Amino acid sequence: MSIYLTYILLAASPARAAPVAVQVGGLGKAQSVIAVVRDAAGGGVGACNDAAVAPDAAVDGVWSCQTVEVAGDAADVQAIVDGRLVSGGVLSWDAGAAHTAAIWVASGIVQISTDQSTLPTVPGSLSAPGAAIVLGRLTGYGTGAAPVLILGGGAAQLFCHDDGQFPDRVVNDGEPGCSGPVGSAVTDLTLHSGDGTRVPVGSLVWGAGPIQYTTVDVASSTSSSAPFDLPLPPLPQLAPTPNPQAAAGEAAVGQADAATGTAPPPPAPPPPPPLPDASPAHASGVGSTLFGPWPWIIALAAAVIGGGALSVKRQRSFEVRPTLRPHPSPPLFPGGPTWGQAAVLRVDEPVRFLTELLGTVVQQRRVVVALPGPVDLPPIGGAGVWVAMVPTWDEVAAGVAALARTDGAPVALLVLGGATVTDPGAVTPDALSRLSRALPPGVWMGVVVESEEVVATWMPVWRVTGQPWEGERLA
Repeated sequence: MSIYLTYILLAASPARAAPVAVQVGGLGKAQSVIAVVRDAAGGGVGACNDAAVAPDAAVDGVWSCQTVEVAGDAADVQAIVDGRLVSGGVLSWDAGAAHTAAIWVASGIVQISTDQSTLPTVPGSLSAPGAAIVLGRLTGYGTGAAPVLILGGGAAQLFCHDDGQFPDRVVNDGEPGCSGPVGSAVTDLTLHSGDGTRVPVGSLVWGAGPIQYTTVDVASSTSSSAPFDLPLPPLPQLAPTPNPQAAAGEAAVGQADAATGTAPPPPAPPPPPPLPDASPAHASGVGSTLFGPWPWIIALAAAVIGGGALSVKRQRSFEVRPTLRPHPSPPLFPGGPTWGQAAVLRVDEPVRFLTELLGTVVQQRRVVVALPGPVDLPPIGGAGVWVAMVPTWDEVAAGVAALARTDGAPVALLVLGGATVTDPGAVTPDALSRLSRALPPGVWMGVVVESEEVVATWMPVWRVTGQPWEGERLA
């Protein structure tokens, strides 16, 4: 039995009494969505729809999912959108209560919260309630062009890839993963190989649940509908914040005195805070033994400033007064670019350099990272790091612009490698120029490439070496 089925069985246990209601918004033309919720004890899945069929309320662009039950007060919440895994993140709740999770995909930037009212309603496209996703795996395929699984003579197609992205397991291991939405109960399978040949490989027989499986043995041209372990990312550290007072109270109630059979009295309340120092050294104002009229003056000033701050917070852009001028900031590293210069950075180890650069940039800016594929980035603290989930230039630019319009630190965009996007041409002068024009003012952009990779672009190019880094401008 697969680990994933074990998750589902654990989710059905009577002890798991805290349901999680997941909603997903901002998907556009998605055909099928499945919620994935995992806690330390297991997890489960729930089919989603935007068809005004329970649990969905209206066709409004927000997909509502069947509830998934968890045991603790923290869980990792994700979604499988048209066969692609979208990681939301870890959420914590009050233990024992019904939970809600909202995943919002805004132009490739994924945000998650416990407030489902943050999901804006937009005209939605009618989808089949409980739509299922078929996940496939090809064994013994080897190398070659990406194959396609054709279902029902062309009723659906599952595109397969061997790049390590969900549902594929390992990059270039000769066993591509396939995924896509399917709407039939029993479907013939045909393998369309990269060389153009088509070979019948059996049938897909649906079982219960929103996820169906098929494993195709290329050597024997046969298939099996047996479930297999999903290549879900490792479960993040679930560390909900305990309530020490509540824990102490529960411990006291649960321990009865052995002689009398009665519970011990509750713990003594904490001592009151000390009174303010009223000594002459802290006294001020005539006719006052403590602070005089200053508390009233401070409170009035705070109210005025607070009211002004609320109105200013609603403004997304500000006009800098001519009496202010920006003070120059130092370069990112000796001989390198400044925050006002978009840059191509040529390095020996792009992934390692990008990881270290993220640790530096995120201390001053919120960072969006566009990656060419699965890259193992460690957790990075600071102003926040977002990974562009939909790697096309237009969507990356739109996501950066959406993030820049929210309150917070300035935004930076880091692009890794010369084949970061699925758009034809990848990194070209025209693509970089179009991306730069689409970015809002104040966003710094850096493109990290290998030392021998030549990127013809109007952007300045630096060669970065050493530890600590040193830069030399090449063009």
